[in-house]
Amino acid sequence: MKLVFNQVGDIINEYCYVLGTIIDVTSLNKNYRIKESTYTSYYLGMKTIMENYTKFLYDHNATGNIILESRKTINNQKLDSRIRKQYYKIMCHGTYRYSALYLQNKLTGISFVEKMSNNNLLQIADFIPRPLLLHYVKIGQKKSGPSIYQKIRRKRYDGGLIYNGAGKYGVVLID
Repeated sequence: MKLVFNQVGDIINEYCYVLGTIIDVTSLNKNYRIKESTYTSYYLGMKTIMENYTKFLYDHNATGNIILESRKTINNQKLDSRIRKQYYKIMCHGTYRYSALYLQNKLTGISFVEKMSNNNLLQIADFIPRPLLLHYVKIGQKKSGPSIYQKIRRKRYDGGLIYNGAGKYGVVLID
């Protein structure tokens, strides 16, 4: 297991930038006195990721596609549909920082990959959320056990900023 963690960590270190969001629904409910819905969480998360990914693409003079692991089941495609709806809503209306046209110049689409397809990118991506979440909720990871948290932490996209860039563009806490 340690070998696997080390090798995945090496792949992340060599080839990846990490972008994502952690949404603290309990804190949102408390701070804004609202009943946070899954729908709203998808919107907040998708908007943040699309905005930061667009910045990354502009910084690297590139275009890109958003690839997500499908969450649909045989009887229910609602979760993928909700995310797709949020994507297109944001593409039509823009974000706080980017107009719709700005987004459309860089984001080429959204696609969903089935877990059963055994996609290499999704296999690598599977290693990323858990260590970040454990760090956020302050549950220490075993020092003796394998962990790739430090490699993931170093690969958060910083947007070219020295101070707090990784918290602004890499992995963003929404609370």
